[in-house]
Amino acid sequence: MQEGGFIGYPTGWLLAVADDADRAAACLAAVTGVAPDMPALMLEGPDAAARFDGMGRRSGRMAWWRRAMQQLAMDQMPDFLWYEEALRQGRKVIAVRVPNADSRRKAAAALESGGAHFINYFGRWTTEAIAPWRGEEPNVPQIMRR
Repeated sequence: MQEGGFIGYPTGWLLAVADDADRAAACLAAVTGVAPDMPALMLEGPDAAARFDGMGRRSGRMAWWRRAMQQLAMDQMPDFLWYEEALRQGRKVIAVRVPNADSRRKAAAALESGGAHFINYFGRWTTEAIAPWRGEEPNVPQIMRR
């Protein structure tokens, strides 16, 4: 996931929501504890929310087309809007680059132990919903809900 700019598709990344800064810190510490070689970062605030641009409304015409095509072709694409809205509500999104299935399992377990939820893995050919959303759901259109 490049620094700044539009997040097209996070191939090879595990994304999770932490409801507050303390949980986000616990998640990062837990991931670092089980796999210090996996890059992990915390996304927060309106700038990070704009990077997800789940509907493609803020990043220009090409981003809109890209999101429209992704919505039709990929079952996990509505999740981008959920991550965007989580950030707008003051939550944090933890992103962990996982190189293989074993690393993915370890990182997901560490994130859950730190209190994260809405954990999804975005692979090259498949996506995996690992943990559902907990608590009050973000305000997203009905069609973008699971």
